[in-house]
This record gives sequence, structure tokens and C-alpha cells, in this order.
Amino acid sequence: MIGRRNGVLFFSVRYKDSLGNTKAKFMQNKEWKTKREAKEAMNLFLLSVKTNYDKITVDQLFMLYREHTKEKIKQHSIDTQDNYYFNHIKPYLGDLIIRNISPRDILKWQNYLVGKKFSNRYSSSIQHFFRTLINFGLKYEYINRNPFRGDFIVNHEEKKEEMEIWTIDDFNRFIPYAPTLTYESFFTVLYWSGLRKGEAAALRVEDIDLRNSQINVSKTYDFTNKFSTLHKTRNSIRTVAITDNVKSLLEELCKAHKASYEYSDDRYVFGYDAPLAATTIERVKHIMCLVSGVKEIRVHDLRHSHVSLLVSLGFSPIEIAKRLGHTVDMVNNVCSHLFKDSQQRMVDRVNDKANSSAPIIKA
Repeated sequence: MIGRRNGVLFFSVRYKDSLGNTKAKFMQNKEWKTKREAKEAMNLFLLSVKTNYDKITVDQLFMLYREHTKEKIKQHSIDTQDNYYFNHIKPYLGDLIIRNISPRDILKWQNYLVGKKFSNRYSSSIQHFFRTLINFGLKYEYINRNPFRGDFIVNHEEKKEEMEIWTIDDFNRFIPYAPTLTYESFFTVLYWSGLRKGEAAALRVEDIDLRNSQINVSKTYDFTNKFSTLHKTRNSIRTVAITDNVKSLLEELCKAHKASYEYSDDRYVFGYDAPLAATTIERVKHIMCLVSGVKEIRVHDLRHSHVSLLVSLGFSPIEIAKRLGHTVDMVNNVCSHLFKDSQQRMVDRVNDKANSSAPIIKA
């Protein structure tokens, strides 16, 4: 039964639990705007208390999973999973009863993903999420079989994108064309400190420790949903030492903030009342590249440029990973070609040392 009480929608239903006992459930929610929403909530509740291996569909399992995880994962993760499901899983598998899904159904769906020419990483993420759904269903006994037993089909030929980087000369040609102190500071922090764009955007004045010449990084800014979130991994929460040029710019910028009306330490470093918009960052970068004549790279490639600089200076993957908030494996995977060059330079220097200290051959 669906109805209203004091203007608020509710559902009331009688059901039998897994032991055959008859029970009743009443639920009311001010957030329900239509009877359809109340009915969907009722159906979701019935699914949660009745294990029906024969009839549950992929759509129903996804709704159960979404309800189960909505308070446990961040909004960004919810948006990502919704994208995977509604765009790439539901159109092919959503209406199918899980018990009836065949290996051929899975293969057709995987071939669709391969045909879309997604990156292997993106295609694998979609399929991995479907596995997550199935594992959830098995764990909580909404289903009793796993239809997804084959390997991921993500092995299409994929040309790896070359990492674009700027040398110090490139950056020094680029940065004088920043239209404001805010953008000059923002791009300088990315290049010389290796922060992610979202990390820089999330910085508050209180995160800048000028006395000790460091930045305290604990959050990232979600440009899609427009709010800051705490980092999920321990590696990403870190203290980053800054160079003198970065410190000088941040000192000047923070001083300007402190002279503003209604100043407080929780103001954003780059944007004051709100972080810089991603589209505006891209537009400003594009214009600066045009007028400076520097090749255009992605904002994220400023971080790669910082890694390249650190590698050229002889720092190890462990040291670089700590500064960037990465794992050593990720640094090696993403920047392996940079370390190959570094290895050759090491060998050349060792050769020079060995040749200069060769033993004297006696006659």
C-alpha cells in the first residue's frame, strides 16, 4: 500500500521472511516526492528481505548495491559507478535475470566494450565494477551463482599515450603570461611541487605553512560536484616541502587574502571564496600557451613534468612517491620510461668512474 500521512508519502506492506514468518513494514520519508519513488523504495525493501534466486535482475541487484553503499563511499565514487552502470552495463544486461545470464551474454557485452575502443584501463574498470556487483549479490545471498567467470576482454591493440612534459625553460617561457597572481601561483605550485590539480584547488590558507616552507595536503577538490573531500589513501595525505619561488608567491597571495574583507584562514588559496573552475583553468592555460609559444600539455602533465625533473636530479622512486602521494609501484608504472633514461645516465657515470680508475697494467 502506498499513501500519504500528514502530507508525507509512506508505504505499508506485509511480507514473509526467509523463515516463513509473516511480518509488517511501515516506512515514511519526506524526501519521496512521487508515489513512484515510494513504490521503488517498497520494492527495494522487499528485495532486501526476500532471497529470490530465480527472479532478481541485474537492475534490481544494482539498486540493492547502491542503497547498501550510498553512505559508505564518496560522492565521486557513486558518480563513477553510476556512469559505469547506466551507460555501459544496464543497456546490455540490466533487464536480464542473473540466473539466466549465459557466457554468451557476457561475451557479447565485453565485445561491445572492446568495440567502443575505450582504453584498456577504462574497459577493465567497467567490467571490474560488474564483478563487484556480482560479488555483492553472492555475499548477501541475493543470488547463488556467478555468471561472470571469463577473463576480461581488454586486450585490443592500444597505443600508449606518450607523456607530455615541460622542461624548466618551457615553464619559464609560459609563466610570465599568467593574467593574475592567483594563476601564476597555481601553475607554479603544480609544476614545482607536483600537486594534483584537485589537491591545489582544495588548499585553504591554513594549509600553507610558510614558516616551515611546506604545504599540508589532506584533501582534494571534486570539480564535478563542487566540494572538497578527504584523501582516501594514507599515501596521499602528506607534507610537501616547497621551493623558494613557490613560497614567495604563496606568501604574496596569502598576504593579499588577509587584506580582504571578512578574511579567515579557511579561505581557499586559489579563488578565495570558491576554488578556481576547471574550465577556467583550462582556458587560461590555453591562452598562456598560445601567447608564449610553448607546446600545450594537460594540466595533469605539470605533475608529470615535476616527476621528470626529480628523476633527472637523481631521486629514487621511493623518494618521488612520497612527495607525490603515490605508491612506488604507481610511480614505476607511470614513469618507467623516465627511469630508463636515468638508468643509462647512471651507467654512463659509473663507466666514466670505472675507466678513470682502471688498474695500471705492469709490463
